Amino acid sequence: MKKLIHFCLLVVLVTSCSTDHRIIDNPYIESATSQIYDVTRVELTDTATIVHLEAHYLPGWWIMPLRAMCLRVDGEKYTATRLEGANFDERFWMHPDGNAPMIATFPPIPKGAKAMDLFNGYYEIGTERLFGIDLTGRKRTPKYHKDLPRKFRKPIDKGEVELPELSYKVGESEMRLHLLGYRDSLMDNRVEIVVKNIFDYQGTFYSTVDTEGNLSFRMPLYGTSLIQIGYLGAYNEYHFYIGASHNNLPAHEQLYYFYIDPGEVIDVYIDLTKRGEWLRNRRNGVYTYDKGLYTSGRYAEVNRQMNSLPYQVLMDPLSPLNNFVDYRVSTEEYIAHVTKCYHDCRDSIASAKDLTPLQKRISTVQLNEEYVSYATNPEGVLRGNFCNGGGRNYRLHQLPDSVKLAEFRLEQKRGMVREMGLTGDLSILEQLADKALAIVCTFDEVGYKFDFYNDVAHARRPYRMIIQHKQLDSVSVESIKEIKTKEVVTLLNDMITEDQKQVVEAAERVVFEPTPQGEAKEVFDAIVARHKGKVVVLRNWYYSGFSDFPSLHEVRREADLRRETSEQGVVWVDLTYAYPNEMKDPSILAGIKRIMMETTDGLHYILHHGHALDIFLLIDKESEHRRGPMPQYYIVDKQGNAEPQAINIYGDRYTGEDYNGVRDTDRLRRIIEEKLNE
Repeated sequence: MKKLIHFCLLVVLVTSCSTDHRIIDNPYIESATSQIYDVTRVELTDTATIVHLEAHYLPGWWIMPLRAMCLRVDGEKYTATRLEGANFDERFWMHPDGNAPMIATFPPIPKGAKAMDLFNGYYEIGTERLFGIDLTGRKRTPKYHKDLPRKFRKPIDKGEVELPELSYKVGESEMRLHLLGYRDSLMDNRVEIVVKNIFDYQGTFYSTVDTEGNLSFRMPLYGTSLIQIGYLGAYNEYHFYIGASHNNLPAHEQLYYFYIDPGEVIDVYIDLTKRGEWLRNRRNGVYTYDKGLYTSGRYAEVNRQMNSLPYQVLMDPLSPLNNFVDYRVSTEEYIAHVTKCYHDCRDSIASAKDLTPLQKRISTVQLNEEYVSYATNPEGVLRGNFCNGGGRNYRLHQLPDSVKLAEFRLEQKRGMVREMGLTGDLSILEQLADKALAIVCTFDEVGYKFDFYNDVAHARRPYRMIIQHKQLDSVSVESIKEIKTKEVVTLLNDMITEDQKQVVEAAERVVFEPTPQGEAKEVFDAIVARHKGKVVVLRNWYYSGFSDFPSLHEVRREADLRRETSEQGVVWVDLTYAYPNEMKDPSILAGIKRIMMETTDGLHYILHHGHALDIFLLIDKESEHRRGPMPQYYIVDKQGNAEPQAINIYGDRYTGEDYNGVRDTDRLRRIIEEKLNE
């Protein structure tokens, strides 16, 4: 009888433990904005939720678990109550192996919850986040995201892939971006887009995806271009912790790259759940770099393989540590070490059995770009290693007199360049590679093999003149005469022709209202008073004289809102302000009109810079003392009262306010609707 009672008690105890204390080891994680934290175990009890964290970062560098760390379950927030292994809101200096265990305790979450999210930050957007931490015991990782169209679900071509030739045409292209696994209001909706062609970087700007994670973006292209997509899923626009890790440490910033031709309309799918896969693989000692990017278009296969390298072959896999080479080495030791590492890495790529032929070419180009920095600027490498390595924190121009770095003659640098064994057989990979590689290819006597790069160097000034000033100067004309590659000259001429066509069209379609005269109050009344009884949106523009490419997109971004609200009686007024010398420059006026040509909804004024600032100060009493950018919009109600609306695409970095996943046009739409209903 006693044995039976003990058995029953044991059954009750086991049952109660399994009900009240559930453990999930190595949970499936859907996605992450950062590779710093991983969740290796979750313990669910009636009194607490215990999360075992594994932190990964650079040895000797610090991370900071925040007191605002919380779990999100079905829209509810559960803030951490305790942390073991580190202290909240204090720097934690990473261990020598780059790993550190921590245990965070949270209030109990609802029973039956199937998943949760973990946020380490004080704001919803701009923090380290883990999404979809599974609580059901799921382990299976699908090969493709369920929303990826079937036509993209093809294995990588392991044979020889013929690379398309560079296009030298001019045309507008469209990128239709789809973020698979995107979560509206939880994930950051901002995307950074950088456009690079053979001449230079064409522009950098930010856009926002819709509630489904989609974005349609049109851009003028000058020849085949390399687009860089940075999804702002981490801290802010300057940090992109979206990469995998190498040797348990954060690797170089991992962005998404793809090629596109002028005139192409392509779909770009980015599987955000690959970030969760990186975490899960790292637990097993596997470090993957498949970014989950799929595109249509002429370069679909190139783009896929470029973003799915199984690993990176780097001379210095831990470059943030600046310990690739000791700053105390002699000139001969430096050259011997760097060239040996380069040859070892190149041989490793050549003999790799898990790289396709195309991925070997891509890896070699990346390796060459890395080697270039060591071959052409050894002094900078050694100086940087001393200043940043070992925590000395010296400024690059303030080395102590006791530190003597090795010196390098030009001939020694040439010798390192010759080690690359470069030929004049360039593919699109080299032609659109980093500018440093182009510098090497024009490096003194090696340059004769690379007429293309010499021609591109001559074309850079004309290119910038066309982009920024819509015309050529005498120096640019002489530079063009030095260009031997006919396609490069044709491309420049086509750019001029296309630009002039747009200037003429803009001049015919866009009309500036007469500029009011008088003091700030008089100018403001002249612009707004005749619209009394209507809601007026004053759009604040500053034309800097530089490329109008980002501003073009800003107008396009709000075009739908302009059209819809204009139909409701809202008056849009564009206040473009410039300095006096800019206001008299026909090329500047043409550039402004080119921007305004994107919309027919609104009135356009161009004001003297000082006049405009007086008006903004009149409207916004705090503008003189506000830190950060001036508000982009000023809303005037039906009674003629104006108030500033600081709706900027980046959020307010100075007060800590951020957009929490809400698109700027959504916020502006809500404010306009409120004014219409007053």
